Amino acid sequence: MKRMRQIIFEEMGVIALLFALIFSLCSIPNYIFHDIRLIPSLYLSYATKIVSPQVAHSILSKNPESDLSKASKVSPPAILAKLVNTDVVQLKDGRFFVPGGLIQHNSNEAIRTVLASKDGNTILNGPTRHFKSYYCQAVLLLDGTVLIASGSKGVELFDPVLNRISVVGAMIIPRDFYTMTCLNNGRVLVSGGTVPKSKSDAGRSLTTLLEEYDPVSASFHPAGHLHQARMCPEVRALCDEQALIWGGETDEYIDIPTDYPVMPYELYRSSQDNK
Repeated sequence: MKRMRQIIFEEMGVIALLFALIFSLCSIPNYIFHDIRLIPSLYLSYATKIVSPQVAHSILSKNPESDLSKASKVSPPAILAKLVNTDVVQLKDGRFFVPGGLIQHNSNEAIRTVLASKDGNTILNGPTRHFKSYYCQAVLLLDGTVLIASGSKGVELFDPVLNRISVVGAMIIPRDFYTMTCLNNGRVLVSGGTVPKSKSDAGRSLTTLLEEYDPVSASFHPAGHLHQARMCPEVRALCDEQALIWGGETDEYIDIPTDYPVMPYELYRSSQDNK
């Protein structure tokens, strides 16, 4: 009888430990599971494959940057550059659209947008954004609308025909210092960036998680992982629904585990094409 009671107590202790473990896991924010340092590489679902620099250069030479991609990286007219310090997108009608950000080097986060004529001589206030953001990215979509992402806050869509900005949701994980790229299938790839370690820790860590924005469902979906975490990587959309990811930055204050002596070139295929 004494032995049986001992066994029962031992089993109750094991059950209590299991409940405690489950509770602790449930209390961790979802994005923590995307911290590369907390996930053994064995369990990551890689969406890219490493290619040699020679292969990468061959791919880039055969896939020049598209006009759509160039429109999201334009240099603003001089008069516009004096007013803003953020992304500038050239719309399909030739006008320039500035989604906010740092205005006149003012530390206040901006929510107003700016529209400028093709020659930059006419500047008008655009529609007001729903989210204040010091750091945001904007990318021109195939239908002429502009996706605006404030990684740690929310995602909006600017319709230049209606002159209206609407909220379309949020990324799967809040991130900063990422890159958005419109792929040839119309979806938007989000790669790289830093994420909060936890709600109680102000520190940040790099993430390998890739996301895709689907303009049809107006939502973000997980798209696998990079092999190498990085901030602000270079991304080139390719003609065969793929993308080449390379470069980027690391941060001396962020511990990045890596098996690579240099930032590798990674070839990505859209998750839509893998279904």
